[in-house]
Amino acid sequence: MLSTGVRLPVVALGLFLAGQTSAVLAQDIGAPDAAATAAGTIPPGVEAMIRKAAESDDYAKIDSVADVAKATYPEYESQISELASSLKAEIEHERVVELKNREFFEGWKGSIEAGFNKTTGNTDETGTLFQVDTTREGLTTRQRINALHDRQKTDGDLTRSRSLANYQLNRKLGERISVYGLLGWEKDRFAGYTRRFTESFGVGYQLLQTDTMSLSVDAGPAFRQIRYLEGDAKNEVAARGSFAYRWDILPTLTFSQDAAAILDGTKTFTSTTAFTTKLLGALSGRLSYYVIHEGDPVDDRKKTDTTMRLSLVYSY
Repeated sequence: MLSTGVRLPVVALGLFLAGQTSAVLAQDIGAPDAAATAAGTIPPGVEAMIRKAAESDDYAKIDSVADVAKATYPEYESQISELASSLKAEIEHERVVELKNREFFEGWKGSIEAGFNKTTGNTDETGTLFQVDTTREGLTTRQRINALHDRQKTDGDLTRSRSLANYQLNRKLGERISVYGLLGWEKDRFAGYTRRFTESFGVGYQLLQTDTMSLSVDAGPAFRQIRYLEGDAKNEVAARGSFAYRWDILPTLTFSQDAAAILDGTKTFTSTTAFTTKLLGALSGRLSYYVIHEGDPVDDRKKTDTTMRLSLVYSY
């Protein structure tokens, strides 16, 4: 234990350092002077902090910095609120102008996924997956294009070969509600058809939207034109529904769940559950579990196929 003679200098040194730290912080933030108070203007250091936060184009960050500034300088609360609101209005104006002036091929964001699996031993299996998923947000619209090819060989024989391509257009009616139109094409000989077209329209709704979590659903009638392996064709009226859930568990880890169902004579259900983690730059790793259920498969094939796969994902 320190003696009284030793403790006194230590306490004095601590008080001195604390005072110096407070002075530096006050200088960085910008302590108000008499002229600033009289004029009702925000201290320059506080204004600089809020403008620096606005460079991120993140409303939440602007509000967070503004709240701290108002708690520190309550006498400038109205001026700080006005500055934060004007900066957010500038960001929104720039966003609207940018969206209006976009060319069709500008503004697309999405991912390219490539997966491979190899099993040896009693069963020799080789599988590949290639998928592109891209979205373009407009001022009042959202477009999404998704294409996939999934192929597998078992003991040298082709046991899975499925391809699909979808285009969906959403027209925003408000912050949460939209109407959609969808066009889809599929080919899966092991499900019994050489081609299957799907058209659907309906209503979409954003059930949940936070900084780390989102959930959207859509539903409506659908129409299908199916060409079977034997050459027969069939047109059907169906009901379609889907949902998409995203959860950013960590800044580098995301959980996602996508599912869709089409209820007609064949009753098709698909589901993809995935964990995606960032690896390096735009490159991520993904562990996914895929389920497809066809209510009326050909021959003696099972109604449900499942696949678990590791893949690499490039985001752009």
